[in-house]
Order: sequence, then structure tokens, then C-alpha cells
Amino acid sequence: MRIEEKGLKPLKEDEVTVRVAWAGICGSDLYEYQKGPVFVLFEKADELTGEIVPDGVDVTFEVAGVAPTFKQAIDSTRARGTMVIVSIFARPIEWNPLHLTNTGVKITSTIAYTPTTFQQTVDLMGTGQLKPQGIVTSQIVLDDIVEKGFEALTNDKSQAKILVELSGEK
Repeated sequence: MRIEEKGLKPLKEDEVTVRVAWAGICGSDLYEYQKGPVFVLFEKADELTGEIVPDGVDVTFEVAGVAPTFKQAIDSTRARGTMVIVSIFARPIEWNPLHLTNTGVKITSTIAYTPTTFQQTVDLMGTGQLKPQGIVTSQIVLDDIVEKGFEALTNDKSQAKILVELSGEK
């Protein structure tokens, strides 16, 4: 694992720069840490995506909710593989189903909650009956992400969610 600083691409007129102060890691991140990237673009690999998978992968997950990643997820899925939509799309996207014709990629979706259970959760948090603060089990700085982050999640089963401070700036 390595951490690299990347320069910013020039911004378009309707874009802004956002400084991310914290990120979270949890058990679902361990596969990437232990085995390598799950989502690998097969048209072009780079230092962030890993090796090229010429025929695509069995299953891809669309988790950003925007057209480019939706299309990339389909393109990265092998013929007759499955693309799972996990994200919530804030806006409609333009997409042509012909994109699936030559590959037979299956698209499915999942939802972790219904509007009713979501509202019940918000209500429980509002009354103090559900205290989400206990979910975050540790806070670390970026330099400690391997030892106190991924290794802690791997070896210490009391760890659930670890917040990672990305910079010393407040």
C-alpha cells in the first residue's frame, strides 16, 4: 500500500475544489487492502486501479450514482456477468440499453432500507434511543492507516468504523 499526492486537474467553470478532511474505513475495505482492487477498469489500468483484466470481472458495483461510473461498471463486467447498482442516483442519467446487447451483462440493484425503516432510524437517533457514536471505534491520522487502520480492523474484532484524518489542517 502506498499513499501518493496527486496534482489537481484544471477545474471547469462549473466545478469547485473540495478538501476532504476525514474518510472512514471499515470491514468492507479489508478485501481491497488484503487482496487488491475490486473494481478494475480493463480498458486502461493505472496506479490506482491495478492490473488490466482483459475480459472483465464477474461482478461490478456501481456506487457513485453518476453516468460515467454506471457505464464504466458495465464496461468492466465480463460477458454474462452482473453489475449491481448500490448507489442512489440524484439525477436521471442518459444510457442506451444497446450497451448490453453484445455482452449480456445483467443489471440488478439493491437497497439497504425502505423509506419507513430510514425514518424509524432517524426518529430513534432524534430521541437518543439509538446512539450512532458507538459505531466509530477509533480515529487515526493518515500516516497510521496501515497499522492502526487496516491491521486493527483485521486483527481486533472490537473495531467497527475507523475515521481517518486526511490532513493536519482544521
